Amino acid sequence: MLELRLSANGFQVIKAFDGVQGLEKVRVEKPDLIIADVLMPKMDGFAFYKELKKAPGTSNIPVIILTARGKMEETFRVMGVDHFVTKPFDAADLVGKILGMLGVNPDAAPAQAPASPKPETVKEPPSPKPEPAKAPEKPSTVKGKRVLLAGSSTGVLDRMERAIRSGKYACEICPANQNVYDVVAFAKPDLLVLEVMMAGRPTSDVVLKVRKHRDLKDLPILSFSVMDKENLGTKSLAEKTIEIDRARKLSLDAGATETMREMDEKFLSDFLALHLGT
Repeated sequence: MLELRLSANGFQVIKAFDGVQGLEKVRVEKPDLIIADVLMPKMDGFAFYKELKKAPGTSNIPVIILTARGKMEETFRVMGVDHFVTKPFDAADLVGKILGMLGVNPDAAPAQAPASPKPETVKEPPSPKPEPAKAPEKPSTVKGKRVLLAGSSTGVLDRMERAIRSGKYACEICPANQNVYDVVAFAKPDLLVLEVMMAGRPTSDVVLKVRKHRDLKDLPILSFSVMDKENLGTKSLAEKTIEIDRARKLSLDAGATETMREMDEKFLSDFLALHLGT
């Protein structure tokens, strides 16, 4: 068990069997490190991490997220998580990562069988007190500016991400199955690029909520449209065009800074340079 391996290295391990119980134990015990699975009963890893970061007493505790889904990792990176372990994992590697994050020499950690996917909190040995681990180095970006992409058209998002990163801006993609406003409000990016329609509905409500947020009311928002002629459903091309044009107008009326038809790399680059610098 992972618990036995950590205990053998002098750590006190506090276990929880669901996200709600884990949050309660974190608030009481104030651990030095938390290991949480993405998939947990009662409260998933996404909600668990958001609750942790809301409270001053728990917001600075380092967290390792266990995930078997690469797309979920993207969401957590948007939220500021830098430490991930993909399942299935080698327990010795996980123990080494924990020891390294807490400033303890990981060489003494022998191999170990994988732990069960339950949230665990780890407390440092009482003595000696290790120095806090340094945050991993971030890639060189334009003054640390971060762009959040949100949309359901994977191919277009991939092209945009490449274009944004080529301009030396940090870029993350909000998966389509996540609440876009929640991710924006939590991550507080420097610029939002938002598809005008997702899941068949206009995203103007997201723009409206962002504009009402005290810290995001001036956030530059570039809305964009995608015309997928191969997947029109029951609509004709003319009907789909009218629907997209209406969604673009709703986005602008809600407060989007600018709107872009399809993927225009020069338009995107100029918008980024205007609002984030070069």
